[in-house]
Amino acid sequence: MNKKIAVIVVGTNNVSLLIAKKDGLNIEILKRKSDVSALGRNMENGKLTNAAIRRTKSVLHDNILYSKLVTDEIIVIATSCSRDAKNIIQLSNWLKKKHNLKYNVISGKKEAYLNGLANLNEFSADNCILLFDVGGGSTEFTVIKNKEITSTNSIELGVRRLDTSFKYDFNNKINWTKNMLQKFKIQKNDNYRLIMIGDIAQNIAALVNDYNGATMEVMNKCKVKKAILQKLLVNFRKYPATLVKDKLNSGQIRSEIVSTGLMIVIEILTHFKVKECTISEHGISSGILYQSDKELKKMLKN
Repeated sequence: MNKKIAVIVVGTNNVSLLIAKKDGLNIEILKRKSDVSALGRNMENGKLTNAAIRRTKSVLHDNILYSKLVTDEIIVIATSCSRDAKNIIQLSNWLKKKHNLKYNVISGKKEAYLNGLANLNEFSADNCILLFDVGGGSTEFTVIKNKEITSTNSIELGVRRLDTSFKYDFNNKINWTKNMLQKFKIQKNDNYRLIMIGDIAQNIAALVNDYNGATMEVMNKCKVKKAILQKLLVNFRKYPATLVKDKLNSGQIRSEIVSTGLMIVIEILTHFKVKECTISEHGISSGILYQSDKELKKMLKN
């Protein structure tokens, strides 16, 4: 397969777009962007709100039209929120009718596996790495040992999920996070190198490096210390939401959401008894492209 492919990932908080040229295992990234759609905002009793569906349709529509300027090969992937939503058919039916595209809802395990696939050769000097991706509705963990994916896990812990459940009760968010981390099954290991990926990783890297609007390519493999994150959390919770735009170049991200993301990452580092983690630019979108041609064709088939 030698062609340009667009991958659109519909998450609980963001819709991300990756357009790349694929030639075997060689991937050339042509465009990468992420927009806040807040699909999971105010989700209750397993149902998405009409406002959330409208927002996500709008973002999806814009990304699809943009992608079609480059390629007709478009894959739409959906994660945590779409797994949970009882009325997700409203979005999937619209996508099929409006754009003749399949709405591929994948499991948490598959999500974690794709994250691993994207990073198999990125940290070859390390014998054992633990990838984690803090999303809007779930957090995925992937263990890679000697360039092989040995374990994948997904837990219902995410910034939008906590925001919906506890609103501004930050102490309850912390307690819930600690409890969720105690329950899941990846064994602690002093030799893990922790690698953080995804939109939360990009936001945190931008905050730590005070680099507004920095791309993931620029921040790839930068290190983030827990002590710095702890200071950021204390300071960031004091900022009114109006200052988020100045910090992260986005007026759509509320300060509470960023604070919750910082807290989850800090608790993960604490849980695994490490003092820092490393950012990777490669996440689920890249993992999709590293699949076999057979798997890609399944996702492309409408």
